[in-house]
Amino acid sequence: MASLAEISTAKHVLDPMCGVGTILVEAAMEWPHATFLGIDKSESQLKYALDNVKKAGVMHSVALLKGSVLDLPVVSESIDIVISDIPFGKKFTCSRDMKELLPDIIHQMERVLRIGGVLVLLLSQKLHHHLKTNFHFKSDEIERLQVPKLDSPSLSNSESLNYKGQTATDKLDFPSLTHIESHSVSLGVTEAVFFKCKKTSQTMFC
Repeated sequence: MASLAEISTAKHVLDPMCGVGTILVEAAMEWPHATFLGIDKSESQLKYALDNVKKAGVMHSVALLKGSVLDLPVVSESIDIVISDIPFGKKFTCSRDMKELLPDIIHQMERVLRIGGVLVLLLSQKLHHHLKTNFHFKSDEIERLQVPKLDSPSLSNSESLNYKGQTATDKLDFPSLTHIESHSVSLGVTEAVFFKCKKTSQTMFC
């Protein structure tokens, strides 16, 4: 997951739902040049994460902070990499499940990423299907398409198709994120999906 996120060239890495810090610790041991920030709303999880950071000897590069992924205490466009293992089917709050929260979570991740930054999520297959079925991203394949010839009947110079078939003039749910790739991974008895995006433009947030 960390290698997919291109941490080798990153300076600032964020896991906004870090739990006990497993992803951060492993990444910090592999790429000691980067700085890592883990955020979680659970004090008990953060205590376990701190123990893991100490045991791994990476306290110099990993910081932990209590906070909510729905309102990240992080400056906009200050992060190179966001990586997160999204809870599979677990209730995140008393009233809303992860399907409802996912767009708000991604908007926060989109906000803190700098232009050129990378987002990698580990999602259940159901969450991945929900995301790709109900929300619109720019597509990396379409970003690379050349402008059609003037006599082409397909698209005008100002239009291109995203992976769901809409034109670029249609509303995008995450306007600054370009979907790069998705691929399946087996986690024992559980099948999951790595979902990777790159921030390719600046977005104004309220």
